[in-house]
Amino acid sequence: FTAIDEDTDVLLVVHPQNFSEAHLKLIEDHIRAGRPTIIAIDPMCEADAPPDMRNPLAVLQHDRASNLAAILGPLGVTMTEGMVVGDLQ
Repeated sequence: FTAIDEDTDVLLVVHPQNFSEAHLKLIEDHIRAGRPTIIAIDPMCEADAPPDMRNPLAVLQHDRASNLAAILGPLGVTMTEGMVVGDLQ
């Protein structure tokens, strides 16, 4: 993507990995403009499988974590690994 439309109702970022600096800047600008944003970060996404599932070493070494610390940290948002947030209702 090269832009986030200003008419976007809600920006939904799910399991972000390896975003370019340009993409991070677009997301950060969207957030700083006060536009609604939902970010789902998973430090151990089980659904994120390595390209070669037949290689046991690749399976063990595959980075399953998502993170946007590069932009969330400066915004005062942190993620504590091992903590789950949910709504019981």
